[in-house]
Amino acid sequence: MKPINPVILYMRSLEIHQRPVFTYLLYGGLAVLWLLMQCVLWSIHGVTVAFDSLRYIKQANLLAAGDFASLKISYIVYTGLLSLSIWLGSLKWIVLLQIAVSGLAAIAMCKAAYHLSHSRLVAALTTFMLVAWPDFQFWNLYIHTESLFVSVTIIVFWRVISASKQKHYLQLLPLLLVVLLLRPNGFMVVLAMLVYFGIAWCRKRQYSLWKATTLVFVLAVGAMVLVSQLFLKDISSDFAFTNYLMSGGIIQGYGPLWVDNESTIQLKGSPLEQAVDFVLQEPGYFLKKSSLRLLYYWAQLRPYYSLKHNLAVAFLMYPVYFLGLVAIVQKRVPVPVLGFILALALQLSAMVVVSAVDWDNRFILPLLPFLFLLGATGFHAVLEKLLPRSESKKY
Repeated sequence: MKPINPVILYMRSLEIHQRPVFTYLLYGGLAVLWLLMQCVLWSIHGVTVAFDSLRYIKQANLLAAGDFASLKISYIVYTGLLSLSIWLGSLKWIVLLQIAVSGLAAIAMCKAAYHLSHSRLVAALTTFMLVAWPDFQFWNLYIHTESLFVSVTIIVFWRVISASKQKHYLQLLPLLLVVLLLRPNGFMVVLAMLVYFGIAWCRKRQYSLWKATTLVFVLAVGAMVLVSQLFLKDISSDFAFTNYLMSGGIIQGYGPLWVDNESTIQLKGSPLEQAVDFVLQEPGYFLKKSSLRLLYYWAQLRPYYSLKHNLAVAFLMYPVYFLGLVAIVQKRVPVPVLGFILALALQLSAMVVVSAVDWDNRFILPLLPFLFLLGATGFHAVLEKLLPRSESKKY
């Protein structure tokens, strides 16, 4: 008698998944988990003012005082919402807004995952990782742009991949305007979207892979150079861009991790010109520093985290990375979607190279939902290898 695959035996025990009630319980459970996570994190952190919060509050006060000349247009949406929250008497109002929009983003990510995979397992697993990972969710409580920026990015992504009517594309316009004016690197989302539509356009016309890649790459790089000039100019006024560029710091605010450099070069010109000039004059130093920054950016481990925290990061993210590669290698992700994710990843990595890694990993937040999507898709691909085709299609 042929032995029964234990994976098949277990999955058959879940045949209830075919009933609508199971779907309601599944997504209802995810909603309860999201709500529970918000309540627990609120009880631990409350409304959190830290890091750049004071700068945002200062901008909000300037707006309230009518000093429009001192405002930064690239933060104007967050500045306006924060000013309104202060006018209402408490910072908790903008935090509640951030929590609410993050809930909408979780729904949008769940829909996006199901739209791409036609699998409830992929949709549920992607959403579960998104709502259950504290390092992602606790940013809802910070007076920072990250929470709203990431949430709106997710909603933009869902609208982009699911758009099928003219009104859907029109809905993208206000969403893109919001993401552009939430924080200076909002342009990265717009460029990632253009890469998505560029690849889709090339595939529709049956361009060869080489021709399509060259066309999209040239246009994307040209657009990135243009808008990054504006982005670097914006951050340089607040953070002395040249200092960040030339410093040997790997993690912002963490002195022990440093790359020494004895160079005394003087950089001039625009921020973009300074960056190019620095790379050309100090290629070895730049390569060493950039490699370490990228290593810590993608590893997500920190010397000052507790052992449990670092282990939690490793146990979650490294399997996600591996399974994401499985999904890519097995071509489980549509090419335009992969283009969107890679374009966003490359731009955020470039930002880290020129500015250093954030203390709390917040610069990788915009990527986490898409990494979870790739990981869940890869897990489903592995499951299909373990199950007969007739069984795997059910999930």
